[in-house]
Amino acid sequence: MSGKLARMLWLGAVIVGVLLIVAGCGKEATPTPRPPTATPTRLLATPTPAKKTGVITVGCVGPFTGSAASWGIDLKRGMTQFADEVKERGGLRVGDSYYTLDIQCFDGEFKTQGGVAAANNLVLEKGIKWVVGPVASPECLGWQQVAEPLKAMSIIPVGCWGEGIIGPDHPGTFRLGLSFREQGPVHAAWVKRNLPQVQTVAFVAAENITGRSSADQMKTAFEVAGFQTVSIEYFKPETVDFNPIVIGTLARKPDLLYAVVVPDAQQGLLWKQVWEQGYKGEKMGGVTNLVDGLKASDGPQPWENVYSIGTVPYCDPKASLASELKLCKALSDRYGETPSSYAFNGYAALQVLATLWQATGSVTDMSAAIAWWEAHPDTETVVGLHKLGGKTRYGIQRVTFGDIGTSVVRNGEVVPFFRGPAAYEP
Repeated sequence: MSGKLARMLWLGAVIVGVLLIVAGCGKEATPTPRPPTATPTRLLATPTPAKKTGVITVGCVGPFTGSAASWGIDLKRGMTQFADEVKERGGLRVGDSYYTLDIQCFDGEFKTQGGVAAANNLVLEKGIKWVVGPVASPECLGWQQVAEPLKAMSIIPVGCWGEGIIGPDHPGTFRLGLSFREQGPVHAAWVKRNLPQVQTVAFVAAENITGRSSADQMKTAFEVAGFQTVSIEYFKPETVDFNPIVIGTLARKPDLLYAVVVPDAQQGLLWKQVWEQGYKGEKMGGVTNLVDGLKASDGPQPWENVYSIGTVPYCDPKASLASELKLCKALSDRYGETPSSYAFNGYAALQVLATLWQATGSVTDMSAAIAWWEAHPDTETVVGLHKLGGKTRYGIQRVTFGDIGTSVVRNGEVVPFFRGPAAYEP
């Protein structure tokens, strides 16, 4: 083959290649033929730019020991799953760079000093600015003392319901979900409509800011709805025997016994001892990891007919979104057990952060991320739409409104029977 003929064939190949590239950039694959804009020599001398890569470190804070350890463990599992999926896809594109995620977790121990230690470790020492958690008000109070002045941003995955956690003085704290301040009226209205025999209510809650604030919010909501509160009993977080509380509470003959923000393991023991005392009234609580609860109750019978309002069913074919079922299967296959709501919310929190990074084109500008989220409150996640609001109640947009579910425990399984969006408060 002559040199001239070779060059002509080579030039023809370049033209075909350029046309194919142009064809792939639009909906219609019919570009107008035109000569290349650069000579063959310049095309050969211009290499394809190497893909810029980086790592975003995200902290996570929750209890990894004690009665609420499953909350922190599942939070980490959900976040890890998201990070691994990002890596498998070749990274998360932000601007002209691709990033993988490094998840670093700290045990907040369900205590205020644990939150302080977490902030010192993750924010002060390691310089981490993006955090999912904490998940409990004692941890949040300690966390905010250190993290807020250092301008770290945290997304609480359905927790930290104590007074003062959300407000204008904590601009870096967001809550992915609703407290009993928002849910309480929904709970009370549901009981009034569906359990007409209930006239009196007794509450049991942990002796900490989460328990006290949540019990007070529920008491207010139920009394506004016309119910009478016969008692509120608080227990120490390390409690291993509820009989003194159970005996005193049942002596007041409540029609409904409500366990307010009680970890599943302790709740299982509570329901076991309530059952052993022969209580026949209605029971309500929150179910996040029924496996832990069933172990503590020595079987399903004490849990029978425990109602849970607020908890969305994420692993039920009849009530879950396709995206939830897909994540449920991935986590179940990976860890050998059904994931709790904390796993889904940990995953969803990272989806929100990823949306903010991509929208602002930055993984370092927290102010831009917050401003963009406030201006664009709707964020689609694995668990559906999360709409940022709360300014009318808290004076600042820092709470997302999503779906609320209602379920009941039957034969050792959580049976959902309602799911719908919470009433939005801008």
